[in-house]
Amino acid sequence: MLEKYYIRPATVDRIHESWIAPEVEQYVSWMAEQRYTDSSVSRRIPIVVSFGEFAKAHGASEVKNLPDHVEPFVQAWIGERARRRSARRRKQIGDEVRNPIRQMLRLAVPGYIGRGSSP
Repeated sequence: MLEKYYIRPATVDRIHESWIAPEVEQYVSWMAEQRYTDSSVSRRIPIVVSFGEFAKAHGASEVKNLPDHVEPFVQAWIGERARRRSARRRKQIGDEVRNPIRQMLRLAVPGYIGRGSSP
């Protein structure tokens, strides 16, 4: 399914090498079923893959550990990419990063609710 969104095989391989690749694939399939645009899907995939790598680097060893790392990841993302932005824009960027992660976690982690609507 990833091949639909990425032309370069190296990109697809990198995603498949992620320790959360099955969860990413599940999320991509869900987005396709929900008729997300190709650009929206291709924008969200790097976020959730980066989140998985961040979580692993910060001690997550199982998918069930991922929810503990959502807010630290979002804050790190904002700190790296949006620190010179207005408070309003930083909040918006945080939501743009947080929402795909929460959607993926609702699909991948039994009982995970997070904030907001269900997937």
